[in-house]
Amino acid sequence: MLNTAKLQELNQYGAILVAGEVKNADRIVTEYALVYKGELVIKGERTSFVKRVERFFEGVKSKGLKDFLEEFVGGNNFGKSIVETKNPVKVQ
Repeated sequence: MLNTAKLQELNQYGAILVAGEVKNADRIVTEYALVYKGELVIKGERTSFVKRVERFFEGVKSKGLKDFLEEFVGGNNFGKSIVETKNPVKVQ
């Protein structure tokens, strides 16, 4: 998913990876989230999260991590949203 080097780089700028169990209709699943400055950047179950992280780092290549993360603050997601932003989720 995210190797140690990528996690350290994210942590350097204050972004954190969170994992937790979520109860869906009939089962409990583990979901992952990338959070930056209290804003949800990416979330999903393992498979969808991995795909979103890959797309995220494609964007990082062109802009740099810090600038790319800043585009997510306040729900101003880069290009097509990785996370739905009509009503951004503020993580407390």
